[in-house]
Amino acid sequence: MRKFYWICFILSITFLSEGCKNSKDQNKGIGLEMNEIMARIKSITPKDKDFKFEAPSNWSENLLDDAVILETSKGENIVNVNKIIDGLPATTWQSNIYNPKPEVLIDLRKVIKFNRIIIFNRFTDSRGTGDGNNAAKELQVLTSKDNNTNSLKSVGTFTLSGPKAVCFKKKGKGQVCVFIDNKDPNIIKIEETEGRLIKLIFNAAFWGDAALEEWKTSVALSEIMLFQSK
Repeated sequence: MRKFYWICFILSITFLSEGCKNSKDQNKGIGLEMNEIMARIKSITPKDKDFKFEAPSNWSENLLDDAVILETSKGENIVNVNKIIDGLPATTWQSNIYNPKPEVLIDLRKVIKFNRIIIFNRFTDSRGTGDGNNAAKELQVLTSKDNNTNSLKSVGTFTLSGPKAVCFKKKGKGQVCVFIDNKDPNIIKIEETEGRLIKLIFNAAFWGDAALEEWKTSVALSEIMLFQSK
């Protein structure tokens, strides 16, 4: 179940309030009643239909349309991992592990050329805005032109944008801080690359520095697409 918000009581929960201070303040004036805050949260939370990407006319179709998940880390469910290539940016995969770092191997079924990586990056778990969330933050991409994992070479390690933290002042004392998913994808431009196998290594999620290690149980990703800009 997605955890949409975390209430921060500044006077009583110090370690969470610092995260709220670093969030974008949505009402700098008088505090709001809780029902008003919930209405505002609902109004700024993207709906599933908002997560979409239309490639420019000079781009190819999504080159992952016919791809399959070939392998994943021990303990992961390949059926669930398929959410990252199902063509539906609103669906999100949550890993079953965080350490060791989850890995996913994708088979494109043929060698393709690509120079754009599109990533939708939603979260499924959080520990308050002070302690972060499980949306992927650092992703390494490797590729191989043949069906051989021994020949995988790194395309690059990319720092992704993720959910944004916002805060609302409560009437009286305290504030409510939440993460809001970014409906816009990460658009990564790379040198033209050829590959049949694509390997993803999830090096880090948006867990905060103060988050306890036992809280960091997963990483999430919604969709990866590959394109060739003509």
